Amino acid sequence: MKKKKLKILIHPNTTHWLDFYYLGKKLSKDHNVYFIIWNEDLLKLYNKHKNKFKIIIYKNQIFWKISKYIDHFKDRSFLNKIILNLKDYFFINKLLKNKFDILIANSDRDTSILLNLCYQAKKNNIPVILNCNFRSVDSKSLIYRRINIKKYNLRKFSLIVKLFKKQYKNYKNKFISFFDEVDMILFFFLNILPKHPWVIGGGNSNLIFIENENIKKLYIKSGCKKEKLICTGSTNTDNFLHDNKNSIIYKYLNISKNSKVIILLFSQFFEHGDLSLKEQNERDNKLCRFVHDLSKKNKLKVIVSLHPKQKYQNYKWVEKDYKFKISRKRLSKIINIANLIISEAPSSIADWANILKIPYVVISKESNLTGDKKIMKYYHIKSYKKAHEKINYLLRQKKTAPINKDSKTKSLDVKASIIENYLI
Repeated sequence: MKKKKLKILIHPNTTHWLDFYYLGKKLSKDHNVYFIIWNEDLLKLYNKHKNKFKIIIYKNQIFWKISKYIDHFKDRSFLNKIILNLKDYFFINKLLKNKFDILIANSDRDTSILLNLCYQAKKNNIPVILNCNFRSVDSKSLIYRRINIKKYNLRKFSLIVKLFKKQYKNYKNKFISFFDEVDMILFFFLNILPKHPWVIGGGNSNLIFIENENIKKLYIKSGCKKEKLICTGSTNTDNFLHDNKNSIIYKYLNISKNSKVIILLFSQFFEHGDLSLKEQNERDNKLCRFVHDLSKKNKLKVIVSLHPKQKYQNYKWVEKDYKFKISRKRLSKIINIANLIISEAPSSIADWANILKIPYVVISKESNLTGDKKIMKYYHIKSYKKAHEKINYLLRQKKTAPINKDSKTKSLDVKASIIENYLI
């Protein structure tokens, strides 16, 4: 039976661009695929690839220069907020008159562009599928950013909190909203305000693609409806579960196959706007000194893996000062060769480490770290002295065989099949 040719609109984000790119490439073999490019970093990523999808460029002055988003966001006047929200509303309204069959997005909350897309898609009977895969940001981190970065006001219980109670979180007997309060009221009158913004899937979406059962448990615990969630894997898990090319990775990193390898991760406090670059570098330098000392005593090879949001030029000093290699390949391409992973803040990478049975150590003085250690298991060590002892013990253990390698179906095939059959 011949497949129906679908008209598919994709709203990607920069962090998981490749997941959207490869999915779009797969779907474009049989369908008409359109990408909405809503910031200049996405446009640069799009221009790097040979596959030229049909693109729709939309420039909202707040989001287009995404690296300056926070500054632009805080500088908006009341009138500017009204104008920009109305501009988004009418642009999306016009866009969706092109009669798309399905919308694939990274979230059903966050920006006014996304809120409009998801609501107006639902209004036009266009299914919305979220291609998430990743762990949802926990409430503690979301609250911290709203207070310290976006400078939202903490307020006492009041009429607005009572009227919009699901838009607020209790923080030290006061309340913080998910959205800027003026935006929240505008979203309400435009009818695009999600019912449960603190949860991915709490807005106008039909299905959510996630990586595996561990991620599913985290989403359900956060309040997401179980029936929305589908475990599909991702291009990242495909990399280390199916496309294992360790010999090529050893050669690329210029290290022996017999080497014991530590993969070092840096936190993204600077990238999230929580710290200045100088403050971030000071934290990273302290961690690097410890790992450098550890590697000399144990003859270890140290590979730094940067998050997609982290730019090489901000961290190249590590190669010069400590002779650590910064991998330009995605972590999912190199993680198989690791004997140990170290960071100073918990990462959803714990999930991959658990699958591959690679010990993951978080060195932090903080007692109340984010994440659910029952699902995302890692060793939390509060001092470098204790970390030395624990890491030496872990490195002496024999590397065990990874689990969950029995599935032969790749994530893109799973996702494409679900998308193509959803409307049947």
